Amino acid sequence: MVFYNPRPFVISKAVPLIQHAADNGFPSDHTLLSALVAFVVFRYSKLWGSILLVLTLLVGGSRIVAKVHSPLDVIGAIAIAGVGCLLSMPLEKWIGSKVSWLNIVKSPNNTKGVEDSRTS
Repeated sequence: MVFYNPRPFVISKAVPLIQHAADNGFPSDHTLLSALVAFVVFRYSKLWGSILLVLTLLVGGSRIVAKVHSPLDVIGAIAIAGVGCLLSMPLEKWIGSKVSWLNIVKSPNNTKGVEDSRTS
């Protein structure tokens, strides 16, 4: 384990709103997953990605209010998802150049997919 951050209900002896094990809280898995999905979608659709980012903040905020995560857990999860998404971009380009069927999906850097090139 690289970083251990006890859950707020363990430190304060408060009862969490959601039953949870008293294990490591960093990062918030729920927030991490929703942030990663939001960042990936944002690359393709700014509108839907923005909506999902707002929902991610609501997920993280609800985890804090429920006393199962601290703000550090939520901010860390969003940061990890953002860095992961950024680091995956060169890998996506490299894989896309090797596997032609991936070009069917229009990516931000590919305005013309395989289906479009066959028709022209």
